[in-house]
Amino acid sequence: TSTGWAIIPLAGEAPRFLHPPGMLPLPKPTRGGDLGQLWQFLNVTEADRPLFLASLLYIMYRPRGPYIVLVLLGEQGSAKTATSRIVKALADPAQQPVRSFPRETWDLMIYAKSARLLAFDNLSYLKNEQSDELCRLATLSGFGVRTRYENDEETVFGGTRPVLINSISDTAERPD
Repeated sequence: TSTGWAIIPLAGEAPRFLHPPGMLPLPKPTRGGDLGQLWQFLNVTEADRPLFLASLLYIMYRPRGPYIVLVLLGEQGSAKTATSRIVKALADPAQQPVRSFPRETWDLMIYAKSARLLAFDNLSYLKNEQSDELCRLATLSGFGVRTRYENDEETVFGGTRPVLINSISDTAERPD
């Protein structure tokens, strides 16, 4: 609230959480932090800090989509992967914080089912189909496929996730 924050016990039945392999616990909040200390770990220009911080808060606290696709661009050695790892650690800690883009839509949906933030490392380009898949993930579209090893059953994935991409070249050149 405007007067501060508190950790409160839940009333009634505890929520049920999925705990996929590779998921790490969120850090426990502590009082007296200084947001200004964040910038010593990130290579973000002072002019870009308000937009970056707004993106980070959007990723962390928006309960449901639509979400943004945050694209970190920079030359080789500009700490894009390190920044991606920090954002992932803050929003959705995982044993493998950043990944390569999956080859199949099926694998992308499995990743989306297992993670809050999808973080992709060092993308050189996105095919049109991959760009469309990320747009659907960010805007709450579904995906259905034939259930593996079945002839007439469908498995449907629904949901939306924020996405983070880091790249040297501008991979997000399409309007969607």
